[in-house]
This record gives sequence, C-alpha cells and structure tokens, in this order.
Amino acid sequence: MFIDIETDGLNPTSVWLIGVKDGVDGNYMSFIETDPDVKSGAVEPFMAWFKANASDRTVMAWNGWGFDFPVLRKHIQKHCSQYSSTWKRASKRDPLRWARDLDNAILPGRTNKLEHVAEALGWEGHDGER
Repeated sequence: MFIDIETDGLNPTSVWLIGVKDGVDGNYMSFIETDPDVKSGAVEPFMAWFKANASDRTVMAWNGWGFDFPVLRKHIQKHCSQYSSTWKRASKRDPLRWARDLDNAILPGRTNKLEHVAEALGWEGHDGER
C-alpha cells in the first residue's frame, strides 16, 4: 500500500492528512484532521485502521525514509504510543531511496519530486492528465 502524508511544515507539529492507496485494488482512503488543536491528527485513526487491516502489508512512500516514516514514528510515539510496536514492525519501502540512493535507476525528472519524475516518464494520471 502507498501512503503520503501532509503536515503543517517541514518540522511538523501536526500530521493532518494521511492518504492511502491500495496497490492491489486501487482503492484510496484518507485519514484527515481539520482541527489543528487535535495533536494526534490523522495519525491515531490511521494507525487504528492499519493495525486492524493492513499491518501485514508493506507500506511504501516516496521519500518515505527522508520524511514520512520518521515523522509518523515521532507522532505515533508522542500521541498514540500504543501503536509504536505496530509501526516499528511494519515493512516499509521507499522507491526514491531504492532508485537514487541505492543506484538502481537514474531518475529522469528535473528534480526527484514524484510529480517531475512521473511527468518525465510520460505517466498519465488517473484523470487522463499528464
């Protein structure tokens, strides 16, 4: 399954959205928190769902090791520590790390941002736009 998180900045105090795309059936779901005062944000409902439904699956995130995974770990430990061991045991993969840092691919984008790489590869999104 693929995830992407949205936060309140590069040193986040809040994770307000976690988007999850199922790589098998293509379903998308989001865990969202619109109240900035709710510090557990989207993390606690995501982890409750993950533990109950997907803890045996691999979690993938573009730049996951550079951002998503450590941010989630920090927020799980701080706001819903009952899920710390579940997250620690989760299988995690980062396609950007695999391609760039482990020298498995030369990325064709202007940058390593997923949107730029997809555009350079000619990938058309789900709505038919490039």
